[in-house]
Amino acid sequence: MVHDVHVNSLDDDNRRFVPDEVFENEEEAKETVEFLMSQYGTPDGPLVYPVLTKF
Repeated sequence: MVHDVHVNSLDDDNRRFVPDEVFENEEEAKETVEFLMSQYGTPDGPLVYPVLTKF
C-alpha cells in the first residue's frame, strides 16, 4: 500500500493540486499511512478514507 501511495503522489496533477500529499520517498508515505491508520481508533479522525487498489 505504501508503494502505491508514494507512486500516486508523484503524479504531476497530484503534485499541482494536492501538494501536501506528495511523498518524495516510500518512508515519507509510510509515516503518513501509519499516522492515518492510528487515527481510526480516535473520535477525532481520520478525515480521509482508504481507497482499495486491489480487490
